[in-house]
Amino acid sequence: MSKNFQEKFTEASRIYLALEDEIREMYRFDTNPRIKLDDAIKSFDLLVQLIFLNLCALDNNVSEDELKFIKKLTVEEDILDFINEKKSDKIEWSQISSANLNSEQYRDFLEYVSNAASLKINSFIMLLASIDALTKKDYLYRFKQGFKELTMFFVSANSDKDYNYEVDQILNKTFIYKYRSLKTIFSMAKNEEVK
Repeated sequence: MSKNFQEKFTEASRIYLALEDEIREMYRFDTNPRIKLDDAIKSFDLLVQLIFLNLCALDNNVSEDELKFIKKLTVEEDILDFINEKKSDKIEWSQISSANLNSEQYRDFLEYVSNAASLKINSFIMLLASIDALTKKDYLYRFKQGFKELTMFFVSANSDKDYNYEVDQILNKTFIYKYRSLKTIFSMAKNEEVK
């Protein structure tokens, strides 16, 4: 690993841990949590990994360094272990590098992973949206900024290109659009309770 890679990874780790702390803080406001704290952190891990795996597709080159970054950063839940629980033929991290998959195969893999992990990931997004809808907190802003910083460190550790627009698109697809829909539903339910 290069010095630049290690520096970027260290910064990403700092942000990742701060976001985990935000999740713990959210539980102070949720007196009746829909999911346990440990499950929320595992769901968060899956979301981070899914975002990073989508970033790998941008340059059609999934490097070993990118895969190391993903595996090493998230510690509570490994996305491949999660999807392998339900499969007879297991997927290994080494199988998803560019050396083993062409870009079309990788996109098929991404779609499969996204679908397989969606319920678990959505439980975290639902938690976030419900707390924002029912309190004056704005966790969306905090997590969006955190995810943006995480992705920028991931990208800059592995590439010199600027993928700012693409990062926004990935965050919208994997996180923001679902959050907004759920928050609207929770806000409507809250307004009905007030009447």
